Amino acid sequence: MSMRIRAVTLNLLHGAPLPGARRARASLAARLDWTAECLAAEEPDVVLLQEASATPRHGNTAARLARRLCMEHVYARANPAPIWRVGGFAARFVDAFTFEEGPAVLSRLPIVASHVHRLSSPLSLHERRIALEAVLEAPFGRFSVFSVHLTAGSRPGRSRQIAALIRAVEGRREREHPAIIGGDFNVEEHADEMRALTQVRGWIDSFRHVHPDVPGHTWGQLLATALATAGRRIDFLFSAPAGGVHWDPIHSRLVLDRSFPHARAGVLWASDHYGVLTDFALPTTRRNCAL
Repeated sequence: MSMRIRAVTLNLLHGAPLPGARRARASLAARLDWTAECLAAEEPDVVLLQEASATPRHGNTAARLARRLCMEHVYARANPAPIWRVGGFAARFVDAFTFEEGPAVLSRLPIVASHVHRLSSPLSLHERRIALEAVLEAPFGRFSVFSVHLTAGSRPGRSRQIAALIRAVEGRREREHPAIIGGDFNVEEHADEMRALTQVRGWIDSFRHVHPDVPGHTWGQLLATALATAGRRIDFLFSAPAGGVHWDPIHSRLVLDRSFPHARAGVLWASDHYGVLTDFALPTTRRNCAL
């Protein structure tokens, strides 16, 4: 009998204190409740989160969801720690930008170790791109899962981040078994840097593997409308090989891709991203096209 794992990746839309994000901030509690309810119904084994925030008002959102789902979790801060300590108006202005957010992994399997892999320069004062690796204990042995959030826009640094991610995944300590990598890559599948993963390194894009002709858009949802507005597919769940063996995607679909009623806002969505769910099976022996 093959081992099966149900994985979900989701960008939570933290609602940082930035211009244009007021609705996201105000609706975070309701959106988290809806997310927890929908994820509980799906019964995932692993949830890979991005933009999991930690604030005095809402607490650590990854821990909050983990409690609701009765799962273990690990979290890593991605944005740099605040370095300003000034008084008066400047202090109040800067405090608005001292929020904390980062990737997280929730798991029903025991988490025996975790590692933070730096993907971007540590010199940026506004963002730090990292991959959070969690090592899980399964009946067949230990394997790694990664939660990833790459740079938005057409920045040259994204190719370097992809290269750093490849090194992290292929240099992982638990290399006997294949890995699952999920997250917000902020780029679509046809980009050169994504082809480096699928066509060169042999990673399997699970949704595209199951649905060759379905758009599967995951990003661009407006929170204030009941209409689906997502128009780009930038959230992925990958299987990376080990010794010619992959986690084999046997089922994949979008989740948290519908609105829910809200007393004040009328209608809301869990995030401006939809989640991606994939059921993986192991083992499947394939020729590793990365060799």
